[in-house]
Amino acid sequence: DEDVIRLIGQHLHGLGLNQTVDLLMQESGCRLEHPSATKFRNHVMEGEWDKAENDLNELKPLVHSSNAIVKMKFLLLQQKYLEYLEDGKVLEALQVLRGELTPLKYNTERIHILSGYLMCSHPEDLRTKAEWEGKGTTSRSKLLDKLQTYLPPSVMLPPRRLQNLLRQAVELQRDRCLYHNTKLDNNLESVSLLIDHVCNR
Repeated sequence: DEDVIRLIGQHLHGLGLNQTVDLLMQESGCRLEHPSATKFRNHVMEGEWDKAENDLNELKPLVHSSNAIVKMKFLLLQQKYLEYLEDGKVLEALQVLRGELTPLKYNTERIHILSGYLMCSHPEDLRTKAEWEGKGTTSRSKLLDKLQTYLPPSVMLPPRRLQNLLRQAVELQRDRCLYHNTKLDNNLESVSLLIDHVCNR
């Protein structure tokens, strides 16, 4: 039951129904995610990179692999670097590249690519070359999705877990449907979740 409550809570949180989530967690006695993970999420979304790095140290005992922490730190610093570059703070970006990313001794090939972005003369140029949405909610949400893959579900749920489970259930029903028209839209929004999927002959 706790897993189901957490999945519902995550879905409601994604819809912005935060008071409802608080009430659900309070009434059920469950925890949506580990308090350190909540702090981490907030700091990432606010672009508080130093605080997010400190949160990583708190999360370290909860992560099964020490290599995962290095990968997570790399992803954080990469976003920090790109945001500095977009803001035209080249010296700060260079400091992140040389003083923080390089000493990690991880993914040197990617570091070479990142250093090439120093040559970008305009923010649009940077966003195009880096295939990056730019500073803000969209790129930080994508970053958080990547970071979550390194954390156990007991600490932080995988992104959009309930939607993924529902999509899998719908796909399975369609696969088992004898008369299913494969041309039909494969989108979750195009089907009713209230009844099992059956195509007419």
